Amino acid sequence: MSETLIATKGLQERITARIHEGIGDLVTEADLRVIVERGVEEFFFKPRVVEDTGWHGRKTIPPLIQEIVDAVLKEQMRRAIDQWMKDNKETIKQAVEAAIKRGIAGVLADVLDERFTSLFNSVIYNMQNQGMLPKGPASP
Repeated sequence: MSETLIATKGLQERITARIHEGIGDLVTEADLRVIVERGVEEFFFKPRVVEDTGWHGRKTIPPLIQEIVDAVLKEQMRRAIDQWMKDNKETIKQAVEAAIKRGIAGVLADVLDERFTSLFNSVIYNMQNQGMLPKGPASP
């Protein structure tokens, strides 16, 4: 038996007791134990198959234990991130300001490049029409 099943032993015992109350006279204790162990393994640890009514046929989703762990860890991660953000406000502020400055500088550079390229091409075109430069594509 794997370590993950050992961790669920209490749950297995409760399920066994509940089933034994209802149908205990139909199955032996050993059979019931095997059924419960297999059921716990299937329910928590195997990928689940979802019937799809479309052309795709069957679709699998992650095991239930993964969803449970994700839900627990997501909340813990959210709390850890919130705490880090609260403890590091100055670091975050500096990073945001630097990103904004880089972003504004990049936008300004793009605008200036576009304006000067357009102006440069216009000057070359006019010089070509006046015979000051040979006709052909303008070289930036």
